[in-house]
Amino acid sequence: MTKTYTLSPSLNPDKVFILQKSELEKRLDPFFYQEKFTTNISAIKSGKFPIKYLREIISGDLIKGSLPKQEEKEGENSVIQINCINPDGTISLYDLLKAKDIFNIQQKLVKGDVLVVITGATIGKISQWKYDGDYFLGGDIVKFQTNNLADNTFIFHVLRWILLQIEMKRNITGATNGHLSPEDIKCLPIPTPPLSKQKEIADHITAIRQQAQQLKEKTKELLAMASLEIENIILN
Repeated sequence: MTKTYTLSPSLNPDKVFILQKSELEKRLDPFFYQEKFTTNISAIKSGKFPIKYLREIISGDLIKGSLPKQEEKEGENSVIQINCINPDGTISLYDLLKAKDIFNIQQKLVKGDVLVVITGATIGKISQWKYDGDYFLGGDIVKFQTNNLADNTFIFHVLRWILLQIEMKRNITGATNGHLSPEDIKCLPIPTPPLSKQKEIADHITAIRQQAQQLKEKTKELLAMASLEIENIILN
């Protein structure tokens, strides 16, 4: 028998929703079950490509970085921290933290690694490592490589997709300092086209990003030229 419920007149129906016990998943807090989140996950899963969870398409496990203690700093190892990852997914290699030899071999960054920020104000930032050299993964970041079911660059772009970003925000826990657990990351639903299609999509989006970066650099150049022109007009 289906039960019906009547809300008290004192309650705002726009701020109240009711779930059956059978509808509850891993969490009991109302934040997780807001309509905007359930609608979002439905949108992700309603696409034309099959869904796989991230744990199914990564090679091995998520690798968590290390945060050097004060006495472990001033070493020879270059450390990629949260503040190195830019909002657009690029990585800044300037003025890096240096640390002593505290890292294991798995924490060394390898070309293709996908990086996910799991703690702090910029939780959910995504990047992909594309550099040579000896660099190591700092604290509050995890990394992974895909297996033969997925393309690293495609997954990098998908995790930056607004719908996946919303799903990550849904899984944040902690009132003062938000945290995204590795287990929640592994449970993210990923639309998974055939591998050849993934590479095609990844190449297309990468080309768009490169074009946007070139335009950004061109804009900086033009603004600098305009500044010099104003200076010449005023001073000469």
